[in-house]
Amino acid sequence: MTIRYLDLVNGNDANDGTTFALRKKTLNSATYNSGDTVRVMASPDPTSLGQSATFTNGSDTITLASAVTANIDTCENAWTASANVTSTVSSSNFREGTYAANLGIASAFTTGLIAYHDLGTALDLSAYQQVSFLIRQSGMYGTLPANTLSLRLCSDTAGAVPVHSFTLPLLGDGLWTALVFDTAAALGSSIQSIALYALLDPGYPTIAIDNVIACTAASDPDSLTHHSLISKNTDGEPWMAIDSINGTTIKLAGGYQATASRSPFAPKYWGATATQTIYKREPIAVATGQSVSNTCSIEGGWDRTAMTTQNGKTFVRVINPSSTGINASTTSYGSINNWYSVNSSTNGFTLNLGWTLGEVGLIACGRALYLYQTGWVEAFSDALRYFVHCAVGIATGSGAGQGDARLRLRYLWGCSTSSTVGSAVQDDSSTTSNKTVTIADCDIRNFFSAQGNSLANLGIFNHVVLSHCTLGNLDRLAYTGAETIDLIDSTDMGNFWAANTVVRQTRIGGEPIQNRTAFGQYRGQGIVESSTEQRHTASDFSWKIYCPSNSPFTDPISFLLAKIACTANELRTVKLWVYRGDANAIFRLRLKGGYLAGIDQDITVVLPAGTASWLHLAIEFTPTGQGVAEIFAEGGGGVGSTLWIDDLEVS
Repeated sequence: MTIRYLDLVNGNDANDGTTFALRKKTLNSATYNSGDTVRVMASPDPTSLGQSATFTNGSDTITLASAVTANIDTCENAWTASANVTSTVSSSNFREGTYAANLGIASAFTTGLIAYHDLGTALDLSAYQQVSFLIRQSGMYGTLPANTLSLRLCSDTAGAVPVHSFTLPLLGDGLWTALVFDTAAALGSSIQSIALYALLDPGYPTIAIDNVIACTAASDPDSLTHHSLISKNTDGEPWMAIDSINGTTIKLAGGYQATASRSPFAPKYWGATATQTIYKREPIAVATGQSVSNTCSIEGGWDRTAMTTQNGKTFVRVINPSSTGINASTTSYGSINNWYSVNSSTNGFTLNLGWTLGEVGLIACGRALYLYQTGWVEAFSDALRYFVHCAVGIATGSGAGQGDARLRLRYLWGCSTSSTVGSAVQDDSSTTSNKTVTIADCDIRNFFSAQGNSLANLGIFNHVVLSHCTLGNLDRLAYTGAETIDLIDSTDMGNFWAANTVVRQTRIGGEPIQNRTAFGQYRGQGIVESSTEQRHTASDFSWKIYCPSNSPFTDPISFLLAKIACTANELRTVKLWVYRGDANAIFRLRLKGGYLAGIDQDITVVLPAGTASWLHLAIEFTPTGQGVAEIFAEGGGGVGSTLWIDDLEVS
């Protein structure tokens, strides 16, 4: 095993990475062999902003006690356009306030001043050294090359006398990009206009600009930009990305850079409402994501002086959000530790077979974790992992894979748009391979979608197990059919909105009433839950079958009651007590045929018509070979029909 050194800021890809002095700059260029360890330099440690902020549970904003930035242009008013440019304000294409400056460039435009905005008063920005803003280009059906546009702060009112000029990097198509420019010196003391110039012919894009702010020196502890992360920095709480800053109001960012405006299902802070010290940390900004070509151990958090001690964390923000944080789609059985990916609209991590995660975070990404194949297996440990404010938590890819996925997470907080899928677990492939994803000890919140996916859109992972999880602010459990979700010692969502999905809820050591299984389409074909309303034996609990919708025997609420080991030519008897709650309720006890020798067809016994009372049903069968008999309880009836079953006997 060889140790390789990686410094994402001051490394040099012409080096070979074998020593600290010869450290590389990107994973993409690193030459390493399978089994090597790649040490990655830590990002700067967090600092206190020196003031308190109000964190409100369920809110998408954090409120500072006092502002640390200055507004240059809130972009609530249209700019003055040059010829062949149409300038408007857009209420459907913005991030902060209610509008963004919108500039439609015609193909006849070539280069020069695109548009400017008279700020109305001279701004003294000499207390600040950085400029931070949001920009989006669309309509070109491709990227806008780097060095095409320049944003300028000018001393005149017409955008003609620049004091500061900032040349823009590559802009993805239809993606909001947060840009920060550091002048390392005081900004101008009399800025009267802001302007956008074309250095090269841009073609015919539409450019949206919003939330242009001045920020203090990068070295200041209270320096805050669109790239910064914020947190209480206590009790392992996650770091959260910033969407916009307007005075004392910070709006949280999520994995929806491709949407034109801020989502109505915006990311939210989930935790104790409190006013306390706020901290910020600066991720390392890289132009594009990193890729891995060989199996290796990627270890972030190495000290920033000699990389001899792993005493920090590596937070990495991708400036071009269309990139993936770490792409290991062609590499198997590696590991990632102490790495936090921020702002990848595509994926935070894309992993092939067999990867394991140590302490990691995926923040404001489109999909937090994309399993290119579903064979990634991660043993549970106490390491902190959080997927925060991503539109999708865990997604599956094109390959069937070779195993199940298992994660112990601290947070799986989401965000989505009114028209885009938002799921904690989502299948992106049409291939089904009966895999299981298990998530334990996790706070899962805020996944929404008009398409109906909230907790799980199942496919390759057709079985989701949530163990000791907290579920909150989800509009439904699942969408798409014939799949299973197990909630083990997890909170009750209350709304089992699912499409052809079986949801089984079990409370270990809790009250019997908290055991529940939900079946069905949309607001429930049926629910099975433990109950004390009716019991055949006056102890413990019975199982209640409830039908919110019509459930005939052609489509009953069917659940496996027992598996019975059988020997050849042995008479077996299964008995069950059943209570009909209303005249429309129907029930049958069924032995599934075709699985035991000599039992070619289903054997059923149907609950006879009658009034509400406990009735005894029994099935007898004698297989001609050994095997396992599967016994199903199947109930239904009209809307609101109810049944209870109790005291199963097998002899």
